[in-house]
Parts: sequence; structure tokens; C-alpha cells
Amino acid sequence: RGFWTAWIYGMNNIAILDGGIEAWSANGNKLTTASTMVKKSNFIAKKFRNSNIKSLVDIESALVNKNVQLVDAREEKHFVGKDKDKRLVRHGHIPGAKKVSSYYFVKKDGKLFKIVTPAEAKAIFKKAGVSLNKPIITYCNTGHLATGTWFAGKFLAGAKNIADFDGSMYQYSRTTLPVVK
Repeated sequence: RGFWTAWIYGMNNIAILDGGIEAWSANGNKLTTASTMVKKSNFIAKKFRNSNIKSLVDIESALVNKNVQLVDAREEKHFVGKDKDKRLVRHGHIPGAKKVSSYYFVKKDGKLFKIVTPAEAKAIFKKAGVSLNKPIITYCNTGHLATGTWFAGKFLAGAKNIADFDGSMYQYSRTTLPVVK
């Protein structure tokens, strides 16, 4: 989510640590619990990439515009409406959505969880029936998990038109719009 937020506000020099802090340590890099002084930055958000954010209005449009692909980034139990998430008023998925969980884009590598290759990311989308050449809107419960699928689509698989529905099922489940179980 941090990467997506930085990207939205115009940052370009950002990265994700493949394998997390465990990979950092496994590569012999040091960790510390000592306080550090952070240098003041001169970053000013001048560019807002709003095309990477979609709203409920965009989702309503996608329900009738079959050219726009909805991608649910949650686990199976959420997709089929068998979760117990109390934040949601109704459970299940948005009609027409394909399930492409954010968890699909990491794989176990020894004791580490590493990000899949670009070829693997493309294959994951293809297997789910998602075209990287058509508009894609990712969502989850709160918009956070979906940013992992957004990242994989945009930066690994090369999707040109991909965005995150930040309101996700938390917002959608409070409407009268259809939900599929």
C-alpha cells in the first residue's frame, strides 16, 4: 500500500524489498533498533496520478461496460462470501469480477517469500481470464490488499490501464448494487 500511495502522489524513485526484511538480513545487511535521524526531504507532491484511483461511480459504470475488467484481490472465502469480516454489510464479490489474489504474486523461496517474475505475473492474469490490454480495476475489502495486485499488473505484467478501487467492498457492500456469492 505504501508503494501505491507514493506512486499516486508522484514519487518515482520507490521500490519494494523483494523477500522483505528477512531477505535483507539473509543477504548480510545489518538491522538496528537505534534511533536514526531522518534527513529533511525536498519532495513536494506536484503530480497526482488520479488515473490509478477509481471510485464507486467507476465501478457502477464497469458493471455495464464489459470492456472494463474488475479484479478481486482477496482470498477465496471473501470472493465466495464465506468470510466473517464485520466491516462488510454484504459478502461476496462484484458481478463479473475475476479473482486474482494479491497472494498469487509471491512465492516461497526457501524461508523467504519473493515476488514472482514478470512472466509468472502475466501468466497469473492470463489464467484468471484477465486481459492486460483492457482496463482493469482492482479491489479488495478496503483498497489496501488490491494495491498488491495493482502493483503486479502495472509493474510486473505491464498493464497500461490499471487502477485501484480504494473504497472496495467496504464501500460497495453498503450500496444496493448487486453482490454475487
